[in-house]
Parts: sequence; structure tokens; C-alpha cells
Amino acid sequence: MKPLLLAILMASTPYVQALTDDKIMQAIGLVESGNNPNALGDHYTAFGKYQQHVASWHDANTQLKAEGHRTWPLSSWRSSAAQEAIGYAYLRWLRNRFSSEGIINPTPEQIALAWNLGFDGAKKLSFNPINAPATSKDAAERVGNLCK
Repeated sequence: MKPLLLAILMASTPYVQALTDDKIMQAIGLVESGNNPNALGDHYTAFGKYQQHVASWHDANTQLKAEGHRTWPLSSWRSSAAQEAIGYAYLRWLRNRFSSEGIINPTPEQIALAWNLGFDGAKKLSFNPINAPATSKDAAERVGNLCK
């Protein structure tokens, strides 16, 4: 590959990743809650547009803290700024976990499965939605379809 083309591709990678992340987050919000920032699900244990649970909220705050950003208490879940910051941080946290497993470019379906079941729950299924319970499989497939 020519050095200039390689340099351009490498420089554009963060931009491409941001576009991909935006698309994934839009799809997750739509699938999880219909983009309802006031949604309460899973017997009132999942909050907001992205249906974050306490554990994923904690993981996202761990990511934010590691990056030197503001963290958000769970009591701020109704704030759209908090939901966006936590949602995107959790996505970055998931990407780091995938990377540690040798999966550098997880598919939107794999990300949605980990979002729905937790990283360890998705790992037990080899990150394959086909192996997932019907509701998790459906959510992963819908996120994947929305990201095409």
C-alpha cells in the first residue's frame, strides 16, 4: 500500500469509528427503548434510552474515570447528558473488553449481545446471537439490521 494512502486511512480511523459508534448507539437506543429517555425496563432495573443496568453504569463510569472525564451518579440517569456520556463510555468499555479477547472489530450484533446480556454473558455464548435466548437474539439482529 502506498505510504500516503496508508497515512490517510490511519488518520481517518478515529473518525470512521465515531461514525460507527454513533450508528450503533442510535440502533441500541431504538431497539432498547424506542429512544425513550424516560424508559424503565427489566422490572425497573434498566434505565433510560439505552436501558443501562447498575453494573453497566458502573463499568461506564470506570471507563470515564480512566479517560479523565466526569463520572455520573446513577441518580442522574434522567439527564440526557448523563445517558449519552454513560452510553458511549459503556460502548468504549465493551470495545476494550472485546479487544482484550482478541476481537478487534466486533460486529454490531456482537456489541448488542454484550449490551443485552453483559460481556461475560455474551462471552459464554461465544458472542454468537444464534446461541442466545430469543429476546437477546432478536435485539442483536435488529441492531445489526439498523446498522446496515
